[in-house]
Amino acid sequence: LWDMPTVLIAEAGEGRVVRVEGEVRPAGGGLTAPVSRRSCAAYRVQVYERISEADELLFELEDSCALFVEDGSGRALVQPPATLPMSAESYVTTSVLRPPADHLRALLEQHGQLRGGLFHRDLLFTETGLYQGERVTARGQLRGEGGGPKLTAEALAEALHLGRSVMSKLVLAGGLVGMAAGYGLCYWSSVVAYPMNISGKPL
Repeated sequence: LWDMPTVLIAEAGEGRVVRVEGEVRPAGGGLTAPVSRRSCAAYRVQVYERISEADELLFELEDSCALFVEDGSGRALVQPPATLPMSAESYVTTSVLRPPADHLRALLEQHGQLRGGLFHRDLLFTETGLYQGERVTARGQLRGEGGGPKLTAEALAEALHLGRSVMSKLVLAGGLVGMAAGYGLCYWSSVVAYPMNISGKPL
């Protein structure tokens, strides 16, 4: 995926295998992530109950839909591959004295995991997703259709703008400055501030 140059959607030729980069726009109204309630094109949710030192998986949910990739020059409808990139996990926890929010209670009830009582369960909700507005890179064959270009994606990944890092130059400069400062401190303490004479001869 990363070996191909990125092309603008408006300039990509029909039938070519291309790499495009842009923002995610879920198609057909998209999906709503169950925990964060954000608009997305895919999500994965896992709900655990914390029992002693272990976490017991109660249930998990996963769903995805088609999405548009917009790059400023145009947009392409992407039929995503089976494996989708997901953003970092977000967490929501409940405890004995902290009840779940209403939409999480509804989620628990939907899956038969809502229990009554004075005290609440110690639960962990984890969610990853491909959310609206996130930048992705897609590679696949582009075809023109009535509703606009359509990309059958072979691969889809989070857009990583790595570029050339200046960190190596900063580390080198810091090392040289530290070396010079250390040598200067040794010279100043031994020669200027506290010169040492041994048998009448300066060291």
